[in-house]
Amino acid sequence: MTGSQKVSIPVQTELDLDSVLKGLDQLDAPEVEQFLHQVGSVLARKRGAGHLSERESELMMKINQAIPQQEKARFTVLTHQSEERQLSLEEHNELTGLTAVLEACYAERLKWLVELAHLRGVSLEDVMIGLEIGMDESGG
Repeated sequence: MTGSQKVSIPVQTELDLDSVLKGLDQLDAPEVEQFLHQVGSVLARKRGAGHLSERESELMMKINQAIPQQEKARFTVLTHQSEERQLSLEEHNELTGLTAVLEACYAERLKWLVELAHLRGVSLEDVMIGLEIGMDESGG
């Protein structure tokens, strides 16, 4: 092996809880907050990976099918046409109706996400990260 090649070797270190807490005590508040956020994400994934309760299963089904894809696709088309100022009055009315329908779907989905977070004892953000749902994702 030449001097320019590098080899990656995984290192395992065992720390007891007191050592971890002492290390956390040396961090600044923003670093501790980031650590807690990451721990919350790990916890959400681990809780989600195991057996789901009946209610969690129901919520997951509702969350995953909350936004009708056909309406979402039509909304996207009409929104683009609106941005290009190419909507007829009929299409404008259709866009207005679809907006109301999709907003109601998003509100329901958010309600179910909040309930799931409550059941799991984690934040809404942690549930969304665990489910790989972006904060700006509108639902599908």
